[in-house]
Amino acid sequence: MTAYNLVRSFFREHLVQERGLAPNTIAAYSQGVKQLLAFAAAKQAVEFHRLDLAAFTADLVCEYLDRVEADHSIATRNLRLSAVRALFKYMGRQDPCMLAAAASICNLTSKKTPEPVMPHLCEEEVRGFMTQAAASRHPLMRLRNQALFQILYNTGARASEIVGLNCDSVTYGEMPDVSLQGKGGKTHPVPLWPETAEAIKLYLAYRREQGIDHEALFLNPQRQRLSRFGLRNLVQRSARHVASSQPTLDAKHVTTHTFRHTTAFHMLRVTQDLTAVQDWLGHRDINTTSRYCRTDPETKRQALTTFRPPDTPPPHPLWKAPDIMILLEQLARSPQSVTLCEVKPRFHHPFRAQVAQNFT
Repeated sequence: MTAYNLVRSFFREHLVQERGLAPNTIAAYSQGVKQLLAFAAAKQAVEFHRLDLAAFTADLVCEYLDRVEADHSIATRNLRLSAVRALFKYMGRQDPCMLAAAASICNLTSKKTPEPVMPHLCEEEVRGFMTQAAASRHPLMRLRNQALFQILYNTGARASEIVGLNCDSVTYGEMPDVSLQGKGGKTHPVPLWPETAEAIKLYLAYRREQGIDHEALFLNPQRQRLSRFGLRNLVQRSARHVASSQPTLDAKHVTTHTFRHTTAFHMLRVTQDLTAVQDWLGHRDINTTSRYCRTDPETKRQALTTFRPPDTPPPHPLWKAPDIMILLEQLARSPQSVTLCEVKPRFHHPFRAQVAQNFT
């Protein structure tokens, strides 16, 4: 099999059919492989189609990765390396002539990167986005933006998941939810607050009144499916307007993913349940979710209230069990005067109760 056929089968068969990667991931792999081949062709001063992939070495790939790191970042370098390693690993299995090149390249390791900065919004800033959405003069865009920002904060969905939603992705009733199609084409449902479901219903009802019939849930002003580019512009444009009343936004680069981080941080602070946040966001690996614990100063401050110095009285008095003999004596004297079930259930869902105030 020629190098051309190997590369083509890698993208069209291996990544799509065998690994089931998302289109955006395949596009990123394609970008990395294309840049490597162009770099090698320029360095060897040969035409693109005359490259001999079996002659590729780890030194050549390292030189390419150094260029990527200089132009972009260590994170981008690691992403490009993942694509190149996947390609040569596949080639080594398909063609014995590629084994030497595959072995040298697959042994390359990723560089360590600093803990990623995950900017997020405070509650007042989230309210600012909701207020800005309600201020739109065009009724259709106002209802769309209200539903859009509510579902962004409610679900913490990725941009691709939001723009890929259809009208039938939302289930209504006593427990409404939305089915999000995440990475790898996997679908997972996320519960919706009643406020979010009501905002979506109002938006769709107005669309029907205007004679708009489209399967996509969110449309652009041209009545076509909202694209990721359009969603990004909408969020950034709204952020500039909100910054006039919330100056703290001036120091933040707000994107669609900022809402995802915001949902994760707010939910984790009030639930203290890492697995619940993992399931909510659709993370495959809980280590991805645990980054929010490591980078959130508020969570650390809350932990400090329970982690006290030695010989320091606790901030709240400890609960003391009542004397059983006293209780029995009271029951013997007057059974009606003693209530045995005075303790209320301790568990509640503060995330739901707390953030629901943002939409009222």
